[in-house]
Amino acid sequence: MDKPNDTIIEVANDGKEESFPLSSFFTDIKANGFTVTTQQVLHTHKVLMQYANWVKHEGELCNYLAPIFAGSEDEQVLFKKLFYKHFKTLPNPWQDAQKQHTSVEDKLKQHWKKYLTVYAILAILVIALIVKTSLYTPYFDATGIQISIVNKNNPEETGTEKHPLHVKAKESLELITVCRYKKTRSELETNVVFYWGDNSTKDPLPSHIYLAAGRYNLTAYVNVLYKNKTVKKDTLHLVVNVCSSENSLTINTTANTDQILVDKKIQFTANVKGSTGKIQWWLDGNKVRENNTITLLFKKATQHNLVCYVIYDSINSPCTLEQHIPLIIHNKIDTTTKTTVLQKDTMPAEKEIASVVTDDKRKRFLSELYKVLGTVFFLLSACFAFLYFKELKRVHKIRTRVLDKYKKLTALFENSSKPAMMPFKNKNYLPVEVSEINGITKLLRRRVKDTITFLHIDKTIKRAIERAGYFEPVKEARTRPSEYLILIDDTNTNDQQVKLFEYLLVMLKKHNVLVEKFYYRDNPDLFYNVHEPDGLSLEKLYAKHQRHIILILGSGYPFINAEEKQFDKKFAAALDHWKHKAIITPVSYLDWGREEKNILLPQIPVVPVDIEGLVLLAEMLAENENTIHLISRLNNCKGVFYATQNINFNDIETLKKYFNIPGWSATNEDGEPVNVLFEWLAALTIYPKLRWEITLAIGNAILERYDMHRQLDFTILLRMVRISWMKNGSIPEVLRAELLKNISLENEKVARETILELLKEIPQSEIENSAANQHEKEVQQIINEFSLYANDPVYYSAYKESMYIFKKLWDNNKLNDLPTTEYFKNPDKKWKTLINRQNEPSKPTYNAGANEYLNASEQEETILSKVYLVLTLISIAVWCTSLAALRVLYIWDKVL
Repeated sequence: MDKPNDTIIEVANDGKEESFPLSSFFTDIKANGFTVTTQQVLHTHKVLMQYANWVKHEGELCNYLAPIFAGSEDEQVLFKKLFYKHFKTLPNPWQDAQKQHTSVEDKLKQHWKKYLTVYAILAILVIALIVKTSLYTPYFDATGIQISIVNKNNPEETGTEKHPLHVKAKESLELITVCRYKKTRSELETNVVFYWGDNSTKDPLPSHIYLAAGRYNLTAYVNVLYKNKTVKKDTLHLVVNVCSSENSLTINTTANTDQILVDKKIQFTANVKGSTGKIQWWLDGNKVRENNTITLLFKKATQHNLVCYVIYDSINSPCTLEQHIPLIIHNKIDTTTKTTVLQKDTMPAEKEIASVVTDDKRKRFLSELYKVLGTVFFLLSACFAFLYFKELKRVHKIRTRVLDKYKKLTALFENSSKPAMMPFKNKNYLPVEVSEINGITKLLRRRVKDTITFLHIDKTIKRAIERAGYFEPVKEARTRPSEYLILIDDTNTNDQQVKLFEYLLVMLKKHNVLVEKFYYRDNPDLFYNVHEPDGLSLEKLYAKHQRHIILILGSGYPFINAEEKQFDKKFAAALDHWKHKAIITPVSYLDWGREEKNILLPQIPVVPVDIEGLVLLAEMLAENENTIHLISRLNNCKGVFYATQNINFNDIETLKKYFNIPGWSATNEDGEPVNVLFEWLAALTIYPKLRWEITLAIGNAILERYDMHRQLDFTILLRMVRISWMKNGSIPEVLRAELLKNISLENEKVARETILELLKEIPQSEIENSAANQHEKEVQQIINEFSLYANDPVYYSAYKESMYIFKKLWDNNKLNDLPTTEYFKNPDKKWKTLINRQNEPSKPTYNAGANEYLNASEQEETILSKVYLVLTLISIAVWCTSLAALRVLYIWDKVL
């Protein structure tokens, strides 16, 4: 019956006999640690024969068979998982989804699409009409108007510091006001009042005679008018140099100033007309020569500014002449470049600006038209909006239960005052034991001599015979099993390395190794466990456990005196009471530094927690530990260790390399390479907190998907918890957001299904007294159910209610999880998520962000609500366009 090719005959409901293939299932559970005896197979046969007419499907059969093979709660969970995997008996929601689906198209009018199309075309035509007519409305931006004042006799003089206005004393200075607009379509006029700066009164005339030589500050108050209405006001400050004589300066040069070559001389000559003053040449703000000629030679390509001054009396004299010469130095001249000299625009004030005059009748007609259209479409938008909200209210009536649940959920959030510690079911049964554990535990279970002796009868008789009848009792020490006192470093809250140490103790206890567990934090002055919550010192521990072998699971750094850089003497004295002791450090052997080799190792044996280190520890305790040279033994197997100290675990690419273990971690899926361990790590970020149970469950699920579940063992878990933020107990938010974006969709689906299973395993009675736990469970269940439903609303139709609750949480920013929020937002669709969207049944699905999906889902509640919403938006668009056109008319008529 228990042969591999045996089958069990099931009597079906229709009376026919069918072959029920349990033999391969028995092989599966045997491979996962279950025993399958002949007696168990017979019991299975009796269950099938007795309940054949009652069992509807294999899922119910699992409940009958689990007690036959599973002896504990953990084994029952594993048995059900193996059973479901083998027979694929997860409830099929396809039929339920078809029954629950109700069509609402019968509430719509028969030709609603035609009406919507006609209305949209009409609105587009109206908008086009409004836009086309409003484009002809004359309008300009007053900030685009540019005003300048120039010397009528020399338009290059603009009154700035570089180009001041020049005039001879007692001669008339005549100015021209120039007004430009970038896209002029109007007639602009200027009204200027001048304050000449020589104690004369303000004058609207653009000409003035200065009686005395000097430097004057001219202020011009300018009003720009259009049709006698002011459109811009400005104040210009100009500089006027008035000299007693009229002089002029010209510069001659031997080459073009913008095509000067490196290492080529160029000469400038100053020619002064009139009285000659002192000539100075300044280069880039520094005086370089006093002469009428200057020769320059430049060594590198750059730009310079050469200024020639003709100074009369002083450099600040109003008669001083100056001319700026920009110089451009080149390595070589591009002969293909053509230089175009643009003549300065010396537009006189009398030049008229091109303009288009608006027809007043046409404006009044357009104004009335825009008002009528705006009023009509405003009323239409109000009507459609009323119908939309009325339809939406009807739909919301069916969500009463959802809203009640949301209110209860938010109430839990408000009442939760302390961090939650979700009571997940223990998953330490999932990892596969490494083959070396049997040898390790066998050495650790060795019997040692006790201090109590007994009379050995056989040896006493043998001794008496050897000594011719002389009686001499032979006593020997009794033996007892080795007992271990384990001290675990629990300094960091939620340290995943501590969870790995606890799993190691589970393996030891499973192999009948006697251990007593204590924890210490920061400074190891006190050690705690459930029986000693107030803590015991090392001395008191020795008084209670002096025959134990003490093993410290941790880095051992808290036992080091930081100031003296040596093993703390008080701890050394206390530990010396125990004959056998050792530190099992999570620090990889390749990362050992001064602390391990020079401080800890001379005082106490230190081994890495790797399997090779545990083997060495077991051999060391079984033999005389002084006979084993730890460093030499560790160096012999140095190739199996790996370094983690200098790895940046906050970088995605570095993490991929860290988990790229040659031989099995890399595989292919649909032709694409997959790093399985990295996928496992990335999947952990789906839950906002690091939890050992989730790490094991998700790892097992993903490895099973690639048929690698036998690789889930102590060694790979050690590699996982050696990540720096695993030890710290939390994933950095920035890294978590990036990891979420890098997980494959299929593995994300597996991970979310696994988390839902873990949450559903928690009995309500274990969290009912904790509002924080209840809130965390409900929110995480909603998030994961929503993700799965958004991916496949038919298969996961049972999770539809969670989509409504998730939308409430999302709209009210109640998720309180920034990486998850960013991941679901998915702006610009930069990464793939489980959220799928389909515009029409005939079109393929595409990836969408949560906002797009939730908004679209709400609109699709009913066809009517969607139609009313579209009509409202179209009407508002036409109304807004009408308002914008009226605004243009208003600005033109009232502002300009």
